[in-house]
Amino acid sequence: HRRLSILDLSDNASQPMSFANGRYWMVYNGEVYNFIELRKELIQLGHSFRSNSDSEVVLVAYIQWGADCVKKFNGMWAIAIVDQEKKELFLSRDRFGIKPFHYTNANGIFAFASESIAFSKLHGFEKRIHRNNILHNIRDVYTLEATGETIYENIQQLRAGHNATLNLKTREFKEYQWWNTLDNQVDVPDKYEDQITIFRDLLEDSTKIRMRSDVPLASALSGGVDSSAVYCMINNIMKGQDVSRVPKDWQKAYNVGFPGSIFDESHFAKQVIEYTGGEGRYLLPDYSNLVEDIVSSTILFDSIYNMPIYPLSMVYGSMQEDGYKISMDGHGVDEMMFGYRGSIRSLYIEAVQNGNQEQEESIGEMYLGMFPEEERAEQVAYLSVLGKPPTPQKANLLQRGIGKIGRMLKGTPAISPPLLSFLGEGEAPNLTVNTPIKSMSKGNLHLHDLFHQSVLPTILRNFDRGAMQKSIEIRMPFMDWRLVSYVFSLPVESKLGGGYTKRILRDSMKGIMPESILTRKLKVGMSSPMPKWFGDELKPFILDELNSASFQNNDLWKAKGVVSFVEDKMKNNSWTYEECIQFWPLFNAHILTKNLNG
Repeated sequence: HRRLSILDLSDNASQPMSFANGRYWMVYNGEVYNFIELRKELIQLGHSFRSNSDSEVVLVAYIQWGADCVKKFNGMWAIAIVDQEKKELFLSRDRFGIKPFHYTNANGIFAFASESIAFSKLHGFEKRIHRNNILHNIRDVYTLEATGETIYENIQQLRAGHNATLNLKTREFKEYQWWNTLDNQVDVPDKYEDQITIFRDLLEDSTKIRMRSDVPLASALSGGVDSSAVYCMINNIMKGQDVSRVPKDWQKAYNVGFPGSIFDESHFAKQVIEYTGGEGRYLLPDYSNLVEDIVSSTILFDSIYNMPIYPLSMVYGSMQEDGYKISMDGHGVDEMMFGYRGSIRSLYIEAVQNGNQEQEESIGEMYLGMFPEEERAEQVAYLSVLGKPPTPQKANLLQRGIGKIGRMLKGTPAISPPLLSFLGEGEAPNLTVNTPIKSMSKGNLHLHDLFHQSVLPTILRNFDRGAMQKSIEIRMPFMDWRLVSYVFSLPVESKLGGGYTKRILRDSMKGIMPESILTRKLKVGMSSPMPKWFGDELKPFILDELNSASFQNNDLWKAKGVVSFVEDKMKNNSWTYEECIQFWPLFNAHILTKNLNG
């Protein structure tokens, strides 16, 4: 077990960790942020501790409360505890799957690891591509991660909010769900002003306990609302409070800029740094080793996505160079508060279907504000297809994703028809996900899917892989279970209103964040200038790979059609961003299959 030492750097916190004369042994990846409070509770119950780590608190909590201990944890984790007396292995994954947990239970072998790439080193295990799963994942990069499946045969994941036990005598394996957000909704005040107060208090406390560390911490600052809120909240907390177990070095923020590109938000990040009086490090991409960096990070990533995770390597690699081990990030807000364009499109379609012209106009205006000015005319054309007066028939056609306009309005990723036709044959995998069990509005149902079943699980995986490649632990205040339960209990109008998404977040941060950030509407995020890369730095590499024997002979796709499609794009330098993110999953799969046993 390789430990990233963050709380109690001494050998007393080393793993595997044992207790009760070797009856219990534990390996654990993650952080339980409320360990100080739990430690006090366990001491009152008669327990003693030899370290100041959260790891020992986790192990003693299991001994005291059994599997129910995880319900007391506020944090992120993948835990394995063996009880030598009962001959039982207990496994647990945090509520939202922030930390990964892969395992294999086949051919007489049971093994687990944080990353699927680790199984390449497992004696007696042959790592093979799962044809149906990888084809499904190439078609839609967001639908596999939450299911417990992977792109490899006999490698599964313990799902978010699940525990499992393995009887070491009978080899019986049982997995069961211990957390469901919908079963943990809370009462919220009727007055919006009171809702804001509770939200701000929850965000402040969730940020405060995530600052607990014995090593310096930094922040990843895109310049968007979410990451800026975290950084500004940290600054606000440290202004006049005595916070326990917080390092002296917490002021530094990192931003990646792409000068001349719509993906460059560095000027917004600078406004946040100036407002708080913090310290910024502004990174520019180094293209001298772009191909090597993308290939190596993709191999270590060992999954499928619609763009390279290389920008993550730049941010977290720079933190590592500067001696940091923790990054405070703003993940989770987009999926809870209509932060994606697709979420607003789904609301627009709903307004059209209901014939609510007032809502249609206000939501349409909000949607257009999320695009750069040069793209808005095209988006107006997409929206106008619905017609005036709106007709439910047209909305239904668009919702089913007929043609390019349909795909844009549908709000879910879709590989373009030409590339789709070049994929090989495969049966649809039997994928199961948790379904909501309570009645919810369509808007909140959409958010529930984004947060628990599609987009966020994939994003969390990407950032964990990208950061841990550089030995950086990401902490996410918005992913505190108390805050998540509260936000999913709020009505839609508290999350969306006054022409803005993320309404309650913006209102709760007034006076804490710069007004210029609070009123931002444009949606960018941490993306890559892929059309430029495909037409320039990556062009020779992509063409060489497409004409290689490994690509040509792979039956996951029809190579001739793919090559023709790509060569046409390269020849005319006509890549659009949408086409890039539709091609990359296929090329991503090529890199992995080529290096499968390398």
